[in-house]
Amino acid sequence: MNEEQLYCELEKLNIPFEKFEHDAFFTCEDSDAFYQKAKGGHFKTLFLRNKPKSRWVLAVVESHKKTDLKGLQKFLDEKTRLSFGAPEYLKVKMGLTPGSVTPFGLLHPSASDIELVVDEGLRSHEYVHFHPLRNTATLRLSQKDFLKFLEPLRPDFQWYEF
Repeated sequence: MNEEQLYCELEKLNIPFEKFEHDAFFTCEDSDAFYQKAKGGHFKTLFLRNKPKSRWVLAVVESHKKTDLKGLQKFLDEKTRLSFGAPEYLKVKMGLTPGSVTPFGLLHPSASDIELVVDEGLRSHEYVHFHPLRNTATLRLSQKDFLKFLEPLRPDFQWYEF
C-alpha cells in the first residue's frame, strides 16, 4: 500500500480531502502550531499489542487526551497488558514507520487482524486530520467521510471514551 493507492481508494469511495504538506511531525507537540490553524479535530493513532503479541489494536485518540492503556485493556477485555507495538511489527502489519501511524494504514494487506478503537471525541468534529501514510503531510476530510472510509474496512470497530 502506498500513498497513491490511498488516494485511489479515497477517490473510489467518493471521499474528497484536502492535503497539507509540512515538516515531519513525530509527536503531538510537533504538530501543535500546524493544528492551531487547521480547522477540525486532531488525532494521534496508536499501534498497540498485548503481551503475547497475539492481539493488535489501533487506537485513534484526540491528540490532547492522555491514553489510559489500562482502561482500554479493561474495555477490550484483554487479560494481558497492552503496550506499543515495536517498529518492526508496525512495518510488517501496516507498512508504516513510527510517527506516520494512521488509520489509513488499515488498507495494508497485513492489517486485517488489527482491531480498531476510535475515540468518542471524533463524533464532535466536522472535520478530522490524519497522515496519508507519511508524517510530512496531513489529510483533512469530513468526519462523515472518514467513517465512510472505515465502514468497509472495520465495520465492527468500537467507540471508546478516552
